[in-house]
Amino acid sequence: MFDSNFLARRTRNFELPKKSPLSHEVATVMKYLMATLIAMALTSSFIFLFNTSKTAQQGYLLRQNQMVNRELLEENQVLQEKVLKSQSFQRILNSDEIIEMEKSAPPVYVLPETDTLTQRP
Repeated sequence: MFDSNFLARRTRNFELPKKSPLSHEVATVMKYLMATLIAMALTSSFIFLFNTSKTAQQGYLLRQNQMVNRELLEENQVLQEKVLKSQSFQRILNSDEIIEMEKSAPPVYVLPETDTLTQRP
């Protein structure tokens, strides 16, 4: 499997990284920390602006839908009135009292020029 010299060869070429001063490491960590904080602030700002604009857009759409709903309700009311009027007219025409009434005779008109009687249907 492994050669007995394998470990010796690997450790012979292995060098420990040089240690850097603590101030340099602190400065590097501070740079990474600032970059992370700035990225988080930008991300949260974008998310806030997106949600705010989304809420405004939903409010606008809600108002538009309310206006359409109001118009449709008014149109529905007008149509219901027309249906009720036509139904009531049909009820009157089909009522027993109207059916039992006598039909009127055709009207008789007197023409002034000739003084004759004229019937018009």
